[in-house]
Amino acid sequence: MAGQLRQMGEFLTQQTGLPLDDGQLARTVARSQRTMALYHRGLRLRAGRQVLSDLTSELLRTAAFHFLLGTPETEAYARQLLREITTAPLPRASSCSGFTPPPTGWPPAAPVRPEHPGPGGRLRHEL
Repeated sequence: MAGQLRQMGEFLTQQTGLPLDDGQLARTVARSQRTMALYHRGLRLRAGRQVLSDLTSELLRTAAFHFLLGTPETEAYARQLLREITTAPLPRASSCSGFTPPPTGWPPAAPVRPEHPGPGGRLRHEL
């Protein structure tokens, strides 16, 4: 692996004309490894916890752990995620594992009917 990294450094130097700092590369690789260890630890701990998430957070996480891996910001982000996971509440007990019951009053007492008529002027529920 070390030989491949040296060859990659030589290739990049030839292609860009800029020298590659071996020390910086080693620090970046070490940071990447620490970040992924934090991320994997968080994944293991996340199972069985109620961690709130949304699509934006999922996309940010994907970007950070792919093309931003190795940056100090991504390592800090992994630490933040781990803190959020370890402080997330455990699920409430229910008859179904991981199931959260719907809010009170659901389903509605009266069936919901469409207001727009269907073919022939009849309401859809009359078809």
